[in-house]
Amino acid sequence: MIGSKFNDAESILGIQPFHHIAFTDGSCYPNNKSKNSRGGYASVFVSGPFNDKCLYGNLDISNYNASNIRAEGIAIFKTLELIKEFNDKKETNKKSYKVTIVTDCMFWINMLETYMPKWKKDKFKEKANPDLTQNLWILYNDVKKNNEIKLIHMKSHNKDKWESCEEGSYNKFCFDQNDFADKLCSYARKKLTPKQFKFEDINFE
Repeated sequence: MIGSKFNDAESILGIQPFHHIAFTDGSCYPNNKSKNSRGGYASVFVSGPFNDKCLYGNLDISNYNASNIRAEGIAIFKTLELIKEFNDKKETNKKSYKVTIVTDCMFWINMLETYMPKWKKDKFKEKANPDLTQNLWILYNDVKKNNEIKLIHMKSHNKDKWESCEEGSYNKFCFDQNDFADKLCSYARKKLTPKQFKFEDINFE
């Protein structure tokens, strides 16, 4: 885990071996959906089988130009995709895993919990990022069949002043993980090439 100790976070978030917990974030510049836009996404795991691992990449722009919202959604999608691949393995499919995703993008929480449940199939084609919304909704429900999924929102860029909270507190822990995910998705946007992604241990140095 990045930065602070996690005394309060351990109990509040429920950090344990059978609980996937990931902090996700997305980045785009320029954020105008132009051909020059480049996006990065990141997911930082702080609990479960992928504890202390991170997933990050540069958006595929072959069919859709990058945007911040798309990058945020791809981060959630890639996280659920990785969890589904893990849970589908024969040696793990008899175990029930909880899934918690912490994001600073309320848009996708609202989409998954409020709007998309009401959409008919054709509605997805009418909205922005139809490939992402439809595939994310299918994946979300697929994972949800055998796993409890919880989405948690937190404000980005220290808007809640959590950086100055006490070490070991839930707030400081969440700030550190979100801040790391923010830096990681920006790194992916700047340093990786479109479609390129990495899944690796977190480097604490």
